[in-house]
Amino acid sequence: MDNETPAVPDDGNPSEETPPPPVPVFEHSNCEATIKRLTDDRDVHATALINAREELNRLRNEQIDGSDPRLASFWEKAQQLADQAGHCQVFDEIAEALGGPRREREYIVSITSYVTVPVSYSMTVMAPDSDVARELAEEAFSDMDASDLEDYASWYDADLDTYSVTSHAELN
Repeated sequence: MDNETPAVPDDGNPSEETPPPPVPVFEHSNCEATIKRLTDDRDVHATALINAREELNRLRNEQIDGSDPRLASFWEKAQQLADQAGHCQVFDEIAEALGGPRREREYIVSITSYVTVPVSYSMTVMAPDSDVARELAEEAFSDMDASDLEDYASWYDADLDTYSVTSHAELN
């Protein structure tokens, strides 16, 4: 019987079962190469399957950090709900513990700063010597009233609440 003829039982009636497909016949020289190729393919697929299972297991069990960008919409919605329910402090504590983003709120901040602005001022004085001239110029400058200094400060959009005058006079 050849591989092309379906099997017929002894009673002469064909069986209702489908016979198995014929086994391919390989020449001896190709047989070893085919076995090696199929074995290599099997190993590659087995390795890929092992790697895929390990990655799936890692993804199932991996803990992601609260700052992970994939959680941005979660944190945004959680903050909205906390704001609406008045649980802002609880949200802040949870977000900090899990490494999530901190809530941003609007603050009104007042800042007071002190600025020293050097003012150069030249004047002509009548004096017997340079030391007396320096003293007279410093006196005249320190006798300026606050309105003169406030005018100067206004040129720079500055408020002049408190001021002190120190001077260093040089002769020209």
